[in-house]
Amino acid sequence: MLKQKGQSAVELAIILPTFFTFIFAIIYTGIMFMDYIQFSNAARSVARDIALEKNPTARSEIIKEIKGEIVKDKKYLDRYVNPITTLYNTKFDANPINDEKDIEVTVSFERNDENFPLLLDELNFPPKNLNPIKYTMPLEKSEG
Repeated sequence: MLKQKGQSAVELAIILPTFFTFIFAIIYTGIMFMDYIQFSNAARSVARDIALEKNPTARSEIIKEIKGEIVKDKKYLDRYVNPITTLYNTKFDANPINDEKDIEVTVSFERNDENFPLLLDELNFPPKNLNPIKYTMPLEKSEG
């Protein structure tokens, strides 16, 4: 019996890091999912704004700003998205499709390895690339 005095300390030393890693993974996955939902809502809102814009010149200006071809003082996307993490680099793209009757907004994701220690790279957590988000909406008739 005397040889078992440190047994609980050894068990705690083995279990505690595993427990905290598991809890951290659950919390961080929730935060990543919250960012993903925020980008999904932003893509839908941007697609809606472009689709409702009746002026073709203003519509093309919005599309150029989304693609990053025009940079203004206050970025257009800042109104819609404010991610909690910088884990993923995102790229918004907007293109007219179906003979310019519809607009398709796409958000693609790539993991930003600069801000994240890749301790779990072998497990691919967090994933290197997430599935892109795509929204398609019909365009309003142009003025004129």
